[in-house]
Amino acid sequence: MSFLLPFMTHRNTLSNIGESEENPNSDTINEDSNKDNNTQQRKRKNNNNYQEQILNLIKARYKSKSEKDDIDLFFETIAKTVKKFPKIDQVKLKFDIMKLVHEKEMRWLDSLTESSASSSRISDISTPSPQPFIHRMSSPYLRE
Repeated sequence: MSFLLPFMTHRNTLSNIGESEENPNSDTINEDSNKDNNTQQRKRKNNNNYQEQILNLIKARYKSKSEKDDIDLFFETIAKTVKKFPKIDQVKLKFDIMKLVHEKEMRWLDSLTESSASSSRISDISTPSPQPFIHRMSSPYLRE
């Protein structure tokens, strides 16, 4: 392994263990470590800034999740109650609730289409609708 000796050099390392005075290369290490201290401080500042940004993001997400309205709280409470029931009852309740929500949504959409249809009827009276264009294809394979 002696062939590696010309290529071996001392590399600076970062450690939380203090340097000993017995090391003959400690002067060169200290000089190099002073140069690296500035770099380390910049890295720490960038790292702290990054950590603060992540922390702020987590806080914002937690805050938005913690702001629940009465509907959210109601369904969370219902969910806790329904989870206590047997599985077959849970499935039936889920179906019944979905059916109720679906019916209400359909009635709501019907009322929207009725109001838009009545407004379109008023506009139909004032502006004539264009006649539909009928195009006949002629083909030797089609009989008329």
